[in-house]
Amino acid sequence: MNVGWPRTFGLDLDLTRRALQFYMNCPDAGRSETETQLGIGGQKVQGLNSWLKYLDLRDPHTGQLSSLGQLLWRADPSLTDRATLCVLHYVLVSNPEATVWYEAINHFLPGRDSFSPEDLKAYFDQPQFAESSPKQLRSDRGLFLSTYAGTERRAFQALGLLEARGTGYVVRQIQDVPAPVLGYCLYDRRSRHDLETTTEIRRLLHETGSPGITMRIPEEALRRGLAELESLGLVSIARIADIDGVAYVGHASPLEILEQYYRSR
Repeated sequence: MNVGWPRTFGLDLDLTRRALQFYMNCPDAGRSETETQLGIGGQKVQGLNSWLKYLDLRDPHTGQLSSLGQLLWRADPSLTDRATLCVLHYVLVSNPEATVWYEAINHFLPGRDSFSPEDLKAYFDQPQFAESSPKQLRSDRGLFLSTYAGTERRAFQALGLLEARGTGYVVRQIQDVPAPVLGYCLYDRRSRHDLETTTEIRRLLHETGSPGITMRIPEEALRRGLAELESLGLVSIARIADIDGVAYVGHASPLEILEQYYRSR
């Protein structure tokens, strides 16, 4: 359980972009140098570094950009490609340590077409969150909402997952998810399940952390994406014993799939 890690600072992809450039060249920079170079205060540096950690863009121990961080720095330094936004969203909400984002996407939103801030608060008022600071939970709930529905459009608002309407929010499918992003998700999921060789389509729709849950991809769109991945030689779709399954083909890593996408743009 981890709340309060953003230090009350929301995700700002423009600042994240500048941080990747800075840390690529100065991985060992201290807080004072970082404050000066990025033009932000000490508390915001800590919040920024936490975002880089939870987006898996920078190793908090070595200071070096992660493999994903280096790839995005080379291939999409502006962090504006739709695949980049989808992958960063997926990485964030697949991390149980990013408590509010993980819980809201994987357990609160499924089955809902709309909700109010009070609904979200009620979910996090449950006993399993009782040891968390109410103040930090309140802050993180607000930051979660601004990540997807804030008016400044500095984070993941372009994905269209949440739309503010009146005093509440409408929940939508993330549209136009590039097939290689789906491949990234599938092969990342495979690495979390002891390199399984096959999986069931229903699991990709309904399991915690699945594309169906994290991006609200419906079955028809999922099948279209899987068909494209099959044409790329990454998966094979088969029906065995009345169960629709997907077999992983080859040993590509999630990053290799994403890198190939950027090369082919």
